[in-house]
Amino acid sequence: MKRSSLKLLTVIPYVLVWQVGFVFHIDRFIIVLVLLFPIIFTRPSDYKLNKSILYSLVFSLVFIFMLIEPAIAYGKIHLYGTSEAFFPNLLYILLFSISVVSMNQGVVIKTLWRKPMIALTISSIVYALSVTPIQLFLQLNGLPQLLLFNISFLIVFSFLIGFMYLKSKFNLATALIFLLIYSAFLILNVNVQVSNLFNLVWEIIALSVILYLTDRVMKESILVRRAFKSGRVVFKKKDRTSAVIFSGIIVILLLLVVMPLITHESHYVIADPTDSMSPQIIPGSLLFVSHIGVNQVKTGDVIVFRAPWENGTLFAHEVINITHSKGQEYFITKGINNPAKDPLPVPSSDLVGQVYFVLPYVGFILIYSQVTASFILILAGIFYFKETRKK
Repeated sequence: MKRSSLKLLTVIPYVLVWQVGFVFHIDRFIIVLVLLFPIIFTRPSDYKLNKSILYSLVFSLVFIFMLIEPAIAYGKIHLYGTSEAFFPNLLYILLFSISVVSMNQGVVIKTLWRKPMIALTISSIVYALSVTPIQLFLQLNGLPQLLLFNISFLIVFSFLIGFMYLKSKFNLATALIFLLIYSAFLILNVNVQVSNLFNLVWEIIALSVILYLTDRVMKESILVRRAFKSGRVVFKKKDRTSAVIFSGIIVILLLLVVMPLITHESHYVIADPTDSMSPQIIPGSLLFVSHIGVNQVKTGDVIVFRAPWENGTLFAHEVINITHSKGQEYFITKGINNPAKDPLPVPSSDLVGQVYFVLPYVGFILIYSQVTASFILILAGIFYFKETRKK
């Protein structure tokens, strides 16, 4: 058996040791110290001091900023105080990052680099199984949530690190820095208080942006360029970038349309074209709405309801009072920028949900969806015409 095949087989005990640690609750430091063994397959020369390290540092900071920026903008983020275990956690993350990078990049991708998609896929699966207890996969009730919200992010995240490693001409330091900084960010206990679905959509957007920046900024070596050949077809840089963008758009659309049906979460998306809720809701904003029980609504909440005075038109206004009549609950509502309260009480049966997140101006895309679609089609036609003229 070839030496490279033997190295790849170490993936099996690597994942098994992680899972044994999860099942028997073995001290994490013992596990991670055992799993530093992949470092024997790397050499000091695999860690290069070049500008790809700077790219990795910048990309990691941009990625973290993108993850928390929406929550910061709307005051929905909470940073819990660092505990006394901060430095032990930091040490563990350093050891964990070295272990993961040594195995996923130093062994899997470096061995299979001539088949990059296979290498990136295997390394992503190994990463996901290294941080996710197998018991969670056996809980059928939570399996869709686990696969959609956790595993999907872990796989795409690991794919990005592997791609960055290939683009940096096999520099393990690049992958290590990106993983280390992101993992250090996680121990700060930053709680972004938005829905799971929005988190996942935004994470995919952030990952897509970093993937695009990696592809545009970092210049791959001739060896890596050869690896991305398929038969006689050579994927040019421009073509690959377009494919990434197109795939990202498809993924986002699927997340917005299909996933709420699978996860049974309410994620109505409503474009608000008026200024009745300014400055809290800017005209043309995109409103993300979640289900809320009638008994959970309280004064000051911004709710979405079918307005009885407008034949059931959806409104998003603030609750200023709650009354009861003949055994039914009614909400007295008002646009915070309106001089008077709404003309009729809103019966609880007309409640749709509560606004939990707002994206300014994006709603105009939905309000003028036909114009937007026409504009996109025109641009696509112009782009296609120019490309055909070049051939």
